[in-house]
Amino acid sequence: MKVLAGTVRFILISLLVLAVCSPLYFSILRTAVFNTTPRDDYAPYLLHIIHLGGSQFGSPFGYRFLSVAIAIPLYYIEPLYRFTNAPQMATTYLRATEALSMISFLSVIGGSAIQYLILRRLRVTRELAVCGAFLFFLGCGFIGLTTIDPLALFMISVLFLWIDKPILFSLTVLPMAIVNEKIVVLWFAILWGRYFYAKIRHEDYIQTMQLIAVSASAAIYGTLVALWHLPGDNNQRDILLYPRQAYATLLHCLNSKGLILNVLPVVLLTLAVFYLWRSPKSEYKRIDSLGLVALILAASVGDVTYNVGRISIYFMPIIITPLVIALSTRSERNSNMAGAAPRDVTL
Repeated sequence: MKVLAGTVRFILISLLVLAVCSPLYFSILRTAVFNTTPRDDYAPYLLHIIHLGGSQFGSPFGYRFLSVAIAIPLYYIEPLYRFTNAPQMATTYLRATEALSMISFLSVIGGSAIQYLILRRLRVTRELAVCGAFLFFLGCGFIGLTTIDPLALFMISVLFLWIDKPILFSLTVLPMAIVNEKIVVLWFAILWGRYFYAKIRHEDYIQTMQLIAVSASAAIYGTLVALWHLPGDNNQRDILLYPRQAYATLLHCLNSKGLILNVLPVVLLTLAVFYLWRSPKSEYKRIDSLGLVALILAASVGDVTYNVGRISIYFMPIIITPLVIALSTRSERNSNMAGAAPRDVTL
């Protein structure tokens, strides 16, 4: 009976949260329908997958098959919603846009919920766990909500939740090669960094299965790129282009737009990392910072113009939990010091 009551309570709370946050979905959908910001439009790819027209995408977008295919059920069951004064578009395209927007919306809410769950499992207070969820929610403002970025952040959060569960983590990380290659880049850098750090310190390494799985996922992606040539894959395959592309990316960081879109998110993440480094008894593993470095390097050599900051935000789910715990510990320590201080009884 208790299990049933708990399940009903969970469903009701979930529905309430989705209802309260539903304006976010319509904001994402409105942005996509009216095309008010530059974005990677995956709707034609979704239509191509279900054989309703559309088009096959080039590299690297075409390799992210599962990020788009996951929206197929929603394409068929989600009711059609038409905005007033919306531009004319095919019904199939609108349905595909709706389905992908719903995936983004659910990913933002789901990722926030996972951050809350992780913090509660670590016996953090409900209030601080809500703060962690809200940090994730706010951080999603730095990414492309109308693209597949929210799904990637959600999957990174899931993997972070299961990092100490070898089977669950391994089964989840393997298909990430065809979800979003940046997920693989992040976890590849983190787990190999932890491995070499443990070896240098002559410690036992207990995440061997996870390391093998993420390496296999990286191998799958490499094989995919090598065997399945898509238009525009030159910037991935020709390493001689990397220095020139990195230089071009650097130039895009030197104007006002680059400072906001590229530099600001990296600076904020770097400040958070430095704070965790200086925090005593922090839950953060310093070697995990290699994940942020790997994302920035991958973005730089990929010549992604104004997307370095967006890509660096993929590191956000890794630091929210230790950051909230560090801030909580610091607050408690300051409160204890204030409580232990002698009272000033001077008249």
